[in-house]
Amino acid sequence: MWFVERRIALTIKLYLKLSAVLVPSFLICAAVGLFFLTEYLVGEARSQLGMRVGNAAARVASGLERLAEFSIERDERQVAAAQELLQTLMADPAIQCVELADLSEAIIVQAPLGLGCLETVYDTSLTLPVYFPDDADLVVHSSFDEIAVIRQQQQYLSFLILAAGLLIALLTNWLTFRLVIGRPLNRLIGEIETARENAEFTSLHDSLTGLANRRYLDDQLTFRVNAVNAGGDGFALIHLDLDHFKEINDTLGHAAGDAVLRHVAQTLKAETRRDDFVARIGGDEFVVMLRSTVKPADLKIIATRMIRALQQPITYRKNKVQFGASAGIEIVAGTAPSAERVLMNADIALYQAKETGRGCFVFFEEELQRRVEENKRLSDELLAGLERGEICCFYQPQIDPRSRAVKSAEALVRWRHPTRGVLSPDQFLRTAERLSIVGRIDEFVLRQAIEDLAAWDAMGLKIDAISVNVSSDRLQDPALIEKLKEIPIPSGRLNFEILETAFIDELPPHVKWSLDQLRELGIELEIDDFGTGKASILGVVALGPKRLKLAKEIILPLTERDDQKALVEAIVSLARPLGVELIAEGVETEAHLEILRDLGIQRLQGFLFSRPLPADAFARFAAAQAEGRAAG
Repeated sequence: MWFVERRIALTIKLYLKLSAVLVPSFLICAAVGLFFLTEYLVGEARSQLGMRVGNAAARVASGLERLAEFSIERDERQVAAAQELLQTLMADPAIQCVELADLSEAIIVQAPLGLGCLETVYDTSLTLPVYFPDDADLVVHSSFDEIAVIRQQQQYLSFLILAAGLLIALLTNWLTFRLVIGRPLNRLIGEIETARENAEFTSLHDSLTGLANRRYLDDQLTFRVNAVNAGGDGFALIHLDLDHFKEINDTLGHAAGDAVLRHVAQTLKAETRRDDFVARIGGDEFVVMLRSTVKPADLKIIATRMIRALQQPITYRKNKVQFGASAGIEIVAGTAPSAERVLMNADIALYQAKETGRGCFVFFEEELQRRVEENKRLSDELLAGLERGEICCFYQPQIDPRSRAVKSAEALVRWRHPTRGVLSPDQFLRTAERLSIVGRIDEFVLRQAIEDLAAWDAMGLKIDAISVNVSSDRLQDPALIEKLKEIPIPSGRLNFEILETAFIDELPPHVKWSLDQLRELGIELEIDDFGTGKASILGVVALGPKRLKLAKEIILPLTERDDQKALVEAIVSLARPLGVELIAEGVETEAHLEILRDLGIQRLQGFLFSRPLPADAFARFAAAQAEGRAAG
């Protein structure tokens, strides 16, 4: 836009410069022409007046000669004076008419000296004797009528010349504007209009996909909501979010992600009708507004078709790209809420679809709204509880199966809620993940566990090690190692538990480096819930854990199924040559204890021995176990 505006400014500036030169030039030419024309007309008038005065003077002189013949006896001095007076008067071109009269006002001689006299006295009037008495008055009448007429003609001609000059100046400027500025300006106006249309389109559409953007959606959604409230047809809103889109960006790059987004846009347009509205509102989120479609059965068919179409893999630079989509649906009919509320309801339904397992759709219901409000309240309370110190550590003993002595412990996070009591991780950890505060909770548990271990040492309790759970996000934190270096970690007595599902077979290079650094800090690794994931034996061996914790899903059926016992025997036979210790969790009966002890499991953990305990209660339990062993 800026270059178009600059060209317009330069063009107008050129036009003003040309006008500043041309208009004064034509006005000066017109004024000079008017001056010379006026001088010419005045000169002509003076010339004609002089000729007429000369002719009249000749006739008067002739009449005086004839008068002199009749009045020789008159005083020559008076005659000479009269002649001198007449000649003086006749020599003045301003005198247009001279009359000689006596006191009785009887005209003796009337000479047509100027243009104003209406009568001419010829010889017939001059044949009578003419006397010049001493008391005769000379009356001179000057007529201004002809002067006024001439001046009026001069003004009229001046007006015509000035008008002609202005007309020529305006015509010249108009021609200059049309030839020099008109066409370029019209072209620039066209460019401005095109630029304005492009700017308006850009402001309402997504530059990557060409779909409508969030602003355009808000406008259309407000219009449709108002139409519904005015008695118009209802509509439905489908809010879609791509599944596993982040992995595509992380593995193949953002160019691949852009190609996926363009493909999704084309797919959604192909799956909708001409009067439906499709928008991309940010990231990997899309919204489809279906006009006049409010039947759940029809919407199920449409949503299913969209999700299946988006689940089809595409090829990007010889790479097969697989992704999917989840959707939330809001139906608007009858009395519609605000446009913002409609979109929020669809988003709530989308969130529930993600929670359900992805690749599906969910219709908005009021119950979902209640859950969202509950999650919001829980989020606020969790943040406040973290600041108030409500997060704490409980410890579950890990027992030697032969002596029943407490050898180690697992640190488990708990939340002492002010009204709901002690909450386990499954009641608030998902909320912590949404708030991105899992790292803070992990760090708190780590520091608290080290402090409690030092306190138990001071009490004389012989606790070999303590294990803390570490999330995969925490392991990928680039600042993890530096933060751990600030903590006084007892070498060989702290274990990090990671889930078997946490990318064991495909360790990113920076995570592998972090694990190596953990070993240098004296921190050992445990694989939690072993047997429930999909990690290969080679992946486990490459990770090099100090311990494997068998999942309770493997331990609980031991007393009822022989195949489960054989499975545990196989795991023991694999772990023993590798020098990997085994911990069994979920031990609830004496039968479990006997089977696992006979199989050679080194540590047992479960409700048979103790539930997770606060630090002080754990210390009392460990001390009691030690005393019982000593007494035995």
